Order: sequence, then structure tokens, then C-alpha cells
Amino acid sequence: MSAPSYRWVCHKCGTPNEPGAENCASCRCPAVLRGYELSPPALPEAEAARIREATASRNETLSLFLPEALIAAVIALAAPSWALSLMFEGHALTGGLLVAGVSAGIYGFYWFMKRREKWLAYFSVLVVLFVAYGVYSSTSSG
Repeated sequence: MSAPSYRWVCHKCGTPNEPGAENCASCRCPAVLRGYELSPPALPEAEAARIREATASRNETLSLFLPEALIAAVIALAAPSWALSLMFEGHALTGGLLVAGVSAGIYGFYWFMKRREKWLAYFSVLVVLFVAYGVYSSTSSG
């Protein structure tokens, strides 16, 4: 590759260099680099600390919802067919309450997570679980 015909700044150390120079006068880095030869810029310590804090907070939030959120997700996926089967068995009101309760819980979870209210989002997950338990216990024969 040929040297630049203009005054250029080193990609590695930031030193200005004269036109026609193939390597940096300070660190000997080549004037023209391929993409894989560039190293990513170092993050300032404050930015790195912010990223570490956000990652720790996200991990803490995710651990708050386990395993209840997984169970609630399965219930949410199964609720439409469960409600239809309840309606065909003559439990139309219970099937409607199941759909309404699960929908409200899922929407509440979405709403509160969007606003970073993790404890209210957790409460919404519990709403889904309690609605499903109430429907199951009221319709199961036993």
C-alpha cells in the first residue's frame, strides 16, 4: 500500500505525520491499516464502571424473576387454548377471567419493566400465577 499524500494522524498514538510517510514517526505504526489491524478504543474508566453497574443491575433484576417469570410465560402462552377448552366445557366466565387476568398481568409486567419498576413488574408476574391457580382450582374436578 502506498503512503498517504496528505498530512495524517497515527491511528495508534495520535501523532500527526507528514505526507508521504509510510510509518508513524513516533510509534512506527503503518499509515494505512486494514480493519482487523485496528484495536478498539479504550473506554474511559467512568464509562466502564457504568457498564459494569448496568450489567450487575440487569443480572440482579433477571434473578428476581426466576423461576416465577418462566412459569408465567408458559401460562401466558397456554392461556388462549386453555380458555377455549374451558369455554367448550361450559366454563365461559372462568375462561374469560383467565384471559383477562393473564392479559392484565402480562401488560402490567411490560408496563412496569419499561418504567424500570422491577418490584411492580414482579407483582404482575404473581398476578398471572394467582389467576392461573384460581382458574385451575375452581375448574379442576376433585
